[in-house]
Amino acid sequence: MLIVGEKESIEIETEYLIRTFFSPSEIDVIRADKRSIGDLSILPSAFFAFDIDYNYGVLENIMIYGGGNGHGVGMSQEGVRGMVDRGYKYDEILKHYYPGIEIGTIK
Repeated sequence: MLIVGEKESIEIETEYLIRTFFSPSEIDVIRADKRSIGDLSILPSAFFAFDIDYNYGVLENIMIYGGGNGHGVGMSQEGVRGMVDRGYKYDEILKHYYPGIEIGTIK
């Protein structure tokens, strides 16, 4: 990612560094379910887009919209971590993200 400014430009080369550079450490992240989470040292996902507002050519606001949902299969790593921290077991977590599944042994 190349960020070009009036006095300087910077290049950020890896996904991890980009997510860290845009870390929302001082503001809350509002999740899709409207819950708020704060003090993050890295963006929860690398799947995001910018909404940039200018006022007479001057940068006024940048909003970052995330779209990650667990590598495209519907399970959020951050969500799972939160459920584990709250004492959920693996089968409860799987059934939360994949309603209607059956967990069993293949013979």
